Amino acid sequence: MVYLACFAPGIPRGARAGNARHYLGSCAGDPAERLAEHVRGGGSPLIRAAVAAGCEVALVATWPGGRDLEREMKQGHNLPRLCPRCRP
Repeated sequence: MVYLACFAPGIPRGARAGNARHYLGSCAGDPAERLAEHVRGGGSPLIRAAVAAGCEVALVATWPGGRDLEREMKQGHNLPRLCPRCRP
């Protein structure tokens, strides 16, 4: 399963403009359980930084698929377009 997490208000991306607000991942089990692992500190450094910055981290979308779909979606470089909370 591929899942998208959105965190608000986002965290600064260093020298790049804007804030990082999304994380796309994949897992074999329940995406909500995997995201809970991330929030507890067992996973993505990006989500760990979002939690440390006081951001609310929410599971906002899932798609059936695995790592191949995850890579394909990441290559689009436009996760906000996939996010129901951020989409205009």
